[in-house]
Amino acid sequence: MKTILIGAFRLLLVLATGALLSACGTSMPLSSKTKQLDLSEQSIGLLMLEQTREESRTMPWPRNLFVRNMATGKSQMVAVDTTFIDYGENGDHYVTPLRLALAPGKYRLDALHGTIQVFPLNGTFMVPLGLEFEVPAQSVFYMGRIHAHMRPRKGTEFRAGPPFPLIGQAALNIVTSTFDVQVRDAAATDLPIFREALPVLQAGEIGLHVLPAFDRSKFDALHAGVVDAKQGAAEAR
Repeated sequence: MKTILIGAFRLLLVLATGALLSACGTSMPLSSKTKQLDLSEQSIGLLMLEQTREESRTMPWPRNLFVRNMATGKSQMVAVDTTFIDYGENGDHYVTPLRLALAPGKYRLDALHGTIQVFPLNGTFMVPLGLEFEVPAQSVFYMGRIHAHMRPRKGTEFRAGPPFPLIGQAALNIVTSTFDVQVRDAAATDLPIFREALPVLQAGEIGLHVLPAFDRSKFDALHAGVVDAKQGAAEAR
């Protein structure tokens, strides 16, 4: 748990500095034009992202997924492909089919990162995940549906994004928000969506390797620890 918290804290610091906002992530595999699957070296993970928000919040836009190789410790930034996004009836319920190309092994889905924009303000959000999974060899597999709901935060719940730049993050209600995250098996609904968007998947077998449940307690504890450390430093001055 300590390792997860330290890793999440480091990721939060990197995102907060804005160092990754202009970086290019690895592209997602497969498109509607893909004719043939090559699973000789990498398998394909299918993950559905669902985003909602309370009316007092602005809809977050997904940009990058952060995936960590547990054997090497290296983190990979994967650019979210929103080609097949479903905006819902009122544009306040996004459903995005995501794909990951990974070599067999153990990984952790660290976080979802993106932006919230209301002209002329541009804010940054992060949904911490900490979801470990194993990639089988030469396979296409379904990882489940992640539902991230943005709402006002309470007490020491983790923030929906870094506190700075202060004006933008505060005005866009990012620092006063958090995310409720749910992981579930929605294969009956999601697999037909993937097969329709990506014809190359229509005939092949898709395995089920659903991600574990989300545990927000470790991220709330991380936030509370950071707050306590800052308060202690302020009192020591």
